[in-house]
Amino acid sequence: MKTILKPLSIIILIMALAGCAAQKGGNNTGKSTAEEVLYTQALKALEKRNFIIKIDEFHFPSDKAPVNSTNSYVSMQGSHAVIRMSQDFPSQIPSNRNTESDNAEITKGTTKKNGDMQFSMKIKGGLPRQNWEFLIVLYKNTNECFVQTNGGYDGTNVINFKEHIYPLEK
Repeated sequence: MKTILKPLSIIILIMALAGCAAQKGGNNTGKSTAEEVLYTQALKALEKRNFIIKIDEFHFPSDKAPVNSTNSYVSMQGSHAVIRMSQDFPSQIPSNRNTESDNAEITKGTTKKNGDMQFSMKIKGGLPRQNWEFLIVLYKNTNECFVQTNGGYDGTNVINFKEHIYPLEK
């Protein structure tokens, strides 16, 4: 009887361990896979110069509270760039809200130590105050990005935002 119980208990133990291993592997919610797909799409869109960054909040260097935004975005298609800032964007000069240029460049992304990708985008507008430079940091394994915007006559930090990058629909 003892000799039968010993192998039986070993078999039960092996089955229990196999069940735990299978359950541990099956607890993945699919979130990381979906985020990796979004990251890959955003990275390819930046590299192909065919993207849109939708802006929901503005962060001004002088203010601690963000300002909500509706229908604001930055897009690039080849060397053509468009900046649209909604009426929520406080500007004394309404023409500063919108810039469209066929003279835009973006650098090839460089990988930071933590795995984030960093790009620099420069847009030359029709007027000096419509020149913009964007430092875009695409966070590792997500399509979320941080953008520091420098612009105007002197290139000072005008606005920042933390938003999402999507491929531009053709």
